[in-house]
Amino acid sequence: MRRNTAPRVAKNATWWHYIFTIAFVFFAFGGVSHAEATAPVEDYATTPSLEELSPDWELTPEYIRIELAHPGLYRIYFRDLFAAGMPSGVEEKSIALWNEGELVPLHLEARNPSRLAPEDWIEFIGEAPRGSFSTYKVQNYYNVYFLTWGGTKTRRYEVRKLSAPDVDSENLSFWEMRHLEQDNYYRDSKLPWGVTDNFFWCHYAAGVSGTYPIRIDFPDFDERVSDHVKLTFRILGFSDVPGLRPAHKFSLQYGDDEDPKSPRYDLGAFQFDHRGYYDYETTLPAKFIRFRQRIVFKTPPDRANVTDAISFDWVRVVYPRRLDAGKRNWFVFNSNICREARPPFRFAVRNIKKGSRVFCPSQGVIYLPADEERKIVVEAHDRQTTFSLASEEGILSVNSLELKKRCALASTVSSAAQVLLIYDPELTDPVLRYKKLKDSDNLRVAAVDVRDIFDNMNYGFADDVTLKRFIRYAVQHNPGVRYIVLFGDSTQDYRLAQTFDQVDPPRVGVPIHWIENLATIRASGYVDDNWYASFINVNTPDIAIGRIPAANLEQAFEYVRKVIEYETFQAAKDDGLLVISSVEARFQDLASEIQRTYKDHFTTVSVLFPETAVATREVERLREAIDRG
Repeated sequence: MRRNTAPRVAKNATWWHYIFTIAFVFFAFGGVSHAEATAPVEDYATTPSLEELSPDWELTPEYIRIELAHPGLYRIYFRDLFAAGMPSGVEEKSIALWNEGELVPLHLEARNPSRLAPEDWIEFIGEAPRGSFSTYKVQNYYNVYFLTWGGTKTRRYEVRKLSAPDVDSENLSFWEMRHLEQDNYYRDSKLPWGVTDNFFWCHYAAGVSGTYPIRIDFPDFDERVSDHVKLTFRILGFSDVPGLRPAHKFSLQYGDDEDPKSPRYDLGAFQFDHRGYYDYETTLPAKFIRFRQRIVFKTPPDRANVTDAISFDWVRVVYPRRLDAGKRNWFVFNSNICREARPPFRFAVRNIKKGSRVFCPSQGVIYLPADEERKIVVEAHDRQTTFSLASEEGILSVNSLELKKRCALASTVSSAAQVLLIYDPELTDPVLRYKKLKDSDNLRVAAVDVRDIFDNMNYGFADDVTLKRFIRYAVQHNPGVRYIVLFGDSTQDYRLAQTFDQVDPPRVGVPIHWIENLATIRASGYVDDNWYASFINVNTPDIAIGRIPAANLEQAFEYVRKVIEYETFQAAKDDGLLVISSVEARFQDLASEIQRTYKDHFTTVSVLFPETAVATREVERLREAIDRG
């Protein structure tokens, strides 16, 4: 089973979230003064120029924001685009698709291009939100595309039919290079984001009997070309025991885990000392390949009682694969064929499903069957060209369509603003209610949609550095801003690896910032919103900042209700601060220091140290006290 090890900002709203968030926000509003944001904390979160608040690509005044999670061929009907808000009179030749500031080729199918109809559609090849070949883009589950109209740039697929291949394709194979990765577990490591995304296939420790299944197949293996598969395993050394050498040592086996008596092939052993990534290369003879076999980690007999833990990230597989689509709905192949051929050359993919087409985004070409439906001939310009074959049954639907108007970020915060409210647009209704409440208190609120920030400054992708850069600009150019409120939940588990059994899994509304701290037990760091308002010192805020970590509308309205109740009934009667600490002495010392520091600012400052044995009773007593007002 998956273990829920990922730290959460707010997984599900509870009365603890309400009390702590409200207490912190109002405490911050009353106790921290504004400091001029002049000296940058770090080079990567500097104050942007006015030009950097605008896209460096052709984002039109209106556009459709598209989100998708998986690679594949996507089709969007104009009836859905019109329903999302696209004007019906859009000029067909001005429609363009963008991703990360680059034009993406699209195919537009229209009966009458001069007048787009609801049954017309666009198609394109979508990709997962990758940060690198082995890490997903941090804090983003979806890839973001922008469909624009009225601009001057566009890119369309050319449709081609090639009849005769240059290379005999009857028994052709190509070198399959598969990157196999599953994000089943989140586990913090001491490696920086970008080097790792902290999501792993499975974990293994010395003496443990098993792991989350590692099943890999080698479809259409061509034994005429090679007698083995090349495997590269990416392993992260997690434990770090002083004096233990080697620090990590395990072996790998390949075989059937359903039958314990079934023989397994020994893939060899590996060992290394550092706490970081290690690549282990080995080979698997073709004669041992079976369907749905499993890779198994084993502990050497002399290591059964040592502390040795690793995390398995991914495996890269290289083998010759027959160029046979097998009537699949989705089939990806490349031009690195197992035969001598000098580019450009033409070859064919065989055994295709009726109605299939081959898309090549790098060429901007769609290849169709010529005279027969059994094969499609494509042309390779080099040995690294990738092609994607899709049938009608293999077409995917995008996850979301949203009409957006291009925002002038520089004007979203006026010089009269006192509160900078950055919010998750999924929570717009309660956010506007909260803004109205603050406006009635004579606090001028500038509410900024966090997606507008990301669309203009980071190609639509959530990013903590981008958010902080905008905050720096807003504060530096509007010195009246005294408070910052982040309205929206977030999570470390942006790949949803831990949430398969949750009805409402956590999502990144307003992103977190992770502080790496090796002294932090287990996690090697912690979440810190203070960083967003720290302009001079690293983690000391120069402006009052707090977060309302609402994950959905229900939670958001509940937070607003709690704020109204507090301000209406509680603040004038009993201005009190409650500090709750765990039983460790260092945390008790911190809580006591808070009590001493702020005793002159509150009528009462209470400190609670629930002992482990009586923690439940103490929490219940506290709950009853809060319910009584």
